[in-house]
Amino acid sequence: MDLRRKVEQELERLQGELEEIDRRCKELEEKSRRLRERRDELNGKVKELISEAKSLKESRDKLNEKIREIKSNIEVDRKKLDELEKERQKILGELESTPLKFGGKVGVRELEKRIRKLDWMIQTTPLSLDEERVVISKIKELKRESLTLKKVERLKRRLEELDLESKALSKVNRLRRDEIGRLAEESRGFHEKLLSISTKISGLKDEADEAHKRFVEVLTKVKDLRKKRAEIREKIRGLKAQLRSIDEEERKKREQRILENLRISAFKKLEKGEKLSWEEFKALGEVGEFT
Repeated sequence: MDLRRKVEQELERLQGELEEIDRRCKELEEKSRRLRERRDELNGKVKELISEAKSLKESRDKLNEKIREIKSNIEVDRKKLDELEKERQKILGELESTPLKFGGKVGVRELEKRIRKLDWMIQTTPLSLDEERVVISKIKELKRESLTLKKVERLKRRLEELDLESKALSKVNRLRRDEIGRLAEESRGFHEKLLSISTKISGLKDEADEAHKRFVEVLTKVKDLRKKRAEIREKIRGLKAQLRSIDEEERKKREQRILENLRISAFKKLEKGEKLSWEEFKALGEVGEFT
């Protein structure tokens, strides 16, 4: 097999290989494009979910802050209830240690009526000294009883006030605890959604990372193919240059053969005394026959 044929066959092989590389590059470039789009799509979803999670977290944190505020108010009122109970126990103790002569069956008005009656007796009725002492002593006793009874009535009114205030605070705190329960349930709902979103984000990130990994792998293959394609193109250019060199050499050989044939023809004509053609004349001139 001559050199030209060898070069042409090698050129044909390289061009086929180049076409295959071009086809493979297009396939991989299309694959890399799809992987890049898939990666970007997944990252976009992750970004949206992160934004949603941020909003949910803010809502949950607001609820938790409200729960803490309500608990703080409950604690304030609990301490106040403790103070009210201490005051109540103190009043009960005072009532127990405050004896009433008539067992509380005689009211303040009745006592004051009796005092006025005895005062009137002293003023209007002639009494002996002993009788007057007895009446004065009775008046003092009734006045002490009246003061004691007034104190007891005041303490009892305060007990009623304490009971009403304690019941009101207890009712408010029950409502607050109900509110805490409702808010805690709502907060748990937000928390569960956050956990669900976190799981989705983790899955999407893994999928996006895998897509990116495959994208980089494909790009590496494309880069290697492009490098190989550049090398093959360089070889093809070299082979084409070699073919041009072979063509030029063959052209020169053909021209040389033609020139040689014309020279031989010219010599024969000269020997016969025949007229030369212009080409034959030039051929003799180029080989220096007329110098």
